[in-house]
Amino acid sequence: MDAFKGAVFSLQPSPLESLSITTLESFSVGTPVLVNRRCPALLEHVEMSGGGLAYDNREEFLAAFRRLYRRPALRAAMGAKGLAYVKKYYSWEAVLREIKKGIDEISA
Repeated sequence: MDAFKGAVFSLQPSPLESLSITTLESFSVGTPVLVNRRCPALLEHVEMSGGGLAYDNREEFLAAFRRLYRRPALRAAMGAKGLAYVKKYYSWEAVLREIKKGIDEISA
């Protein structure tokens, strides 16, 4: 977690993630992410949260890398959005609320 917290941003290049715990861990310490646009799970996290940028090719990767690296205020804003996203959807309370909701639906 210290590595995520101390990072300028984290890179998630995998096109095959189903959830991406590392993305959520990065968000949980306020660090934005740069993700592979070809991975639906990563792209959804970035689009829903506003906590990072996505790339599809070399040129997009370099542009997004430079944008994040050179703009500390942008990184801080994206980091705050990623943290809010994790708190809203992946906090212990949020997870328990969804489990209870599922149990209630099955019981009805």
